[in-house]
Amino acid sequence: MNPNGKLARAGLLGLALVISLSLLGVSYATYVGGVSQKGVVMSPGCSDPFTWIYSNDDGHEDIPPGYTSPVDPGDVSTGETYDGIWGSSSSADPSGPPSDCGQEAPRYDKDVARTSASIGADPKFATVIVENAYPFYNPTSCFAFHCEQADGLITDIVIDNPDPGALTVTYSGIFVGETIPMGQEAVGVLHILVNQAAQPSHTYSIQLSISVQCSPPVTCGSAYASGGAGVAACFLDLGFTNWGWTNGPLASPTNGGSIIWTWPLYAGAAQCDMNRGANVGTVTVTYFKSGTKTTTVKGKIVTTPVYSVTVTFNLTGGAVMSATNVYVGSGRFPKDKKGIETINPGQYPYIHTGLNNATIDSFTIYDISGPIHIIAHANTCWPTP
Repeated sequence: MNPNGKLARAGLLGLALVISLSLLGVSYATYVGGVSQKGVVMSPGCSDPFTWIYSNDDGHEDIPPGYTSPVDPGDVSTGETYDGIWGSSSSADPSGPPSDCGQEAPRYDKDVARTSASIGADPKFATVIVENAYPFYNPTSCFAFHCEQADGLITDIVIDNPDPGALTVTYSGIFVGETIPMGQEAVGVLHILVNQAAQPSHTYSIQLSISVQCSPPVTCGSAYASGGAGVAACFLDLGFTNWGWTNGPLASPTNGGSIIWTWPLYAGAAQCDMNRGANVGTVTVTYFKSGTKTTTVKGKIVTTPVYSVTVTFNLTGGAVMSATNVYVGSGRFPKDKKGIETINPGQYPYIHTGLNNATIDSFTIYDISGPIHIIAHANTCWPTP
């Protein structure tokens, strides 16, 4: 929501119902202390959800911090301020929902009912109180909640209406499956319509429960495989200014066999200090016989094995990757177009991009021979402890 602009458009849910029911006639019911509690159930990592809630029939204009205009819909119409004009405690009664939060609602030319809204001591709940209402009275309350420490996903919205014949209660502006970016507000609207079946002098309580599943905070950055002492050499120790590891030399198999190495994959390990990074998975290197080739030597046909290398990334613990970069060669590093050694992953000969949060990726490099060096890099995101 932009504090300097209109609030997000609230749907016109219930407008047709208001119009059709208004044709049935009018009888009166009295509501004193009718309460609607709206609770948001948040997973660990999410903050208290409600940031504000306001009714459009509470007798005053309501402007949340950071906003420049009222968010309670229908306070102003044709230059006349409804809130307070009929007295300090209420305003002209809404006869239908507003077109937007912050916009006017259709109004009766009378001030009989009153609806107020507030956030309770437990910020997971807000309270709406409807007083002295009558059929076709249609108050609206706008509310906002947010996830402060992580992205959120609305997984369920449940209205507990004990007497749906007497009250029609709907919501708009939010929906199941909606993503709430970290730190941003989601704005919802609660519509209450009093029907003909409402009982005089009766108190009605409505509850709205919103379940939000929060994604854990994540950290994103480069990850490199390290073959450990005697195999891995830190870029920094070889004259480069960025961290990472080149691994080798790795001996080739003999007699047509294969050799397998499995190394940890470290992300965010600045200065090649594994204690400063996160172990986000493994890289498995398989150096294997993949076929044979024949040559003629002094008139004789000679058959020799052909070797290949497979490099497989396997991320664990909730880590994911968007790209992988692999170098396999006889030297410690690849070379750029000028023939200069480089550690830039974009210069590696084998690259996969657009992996879309993958956890497994693999390369096979054919027709390899002799001792080799390997650099295995991935762009990763991993849960922040």
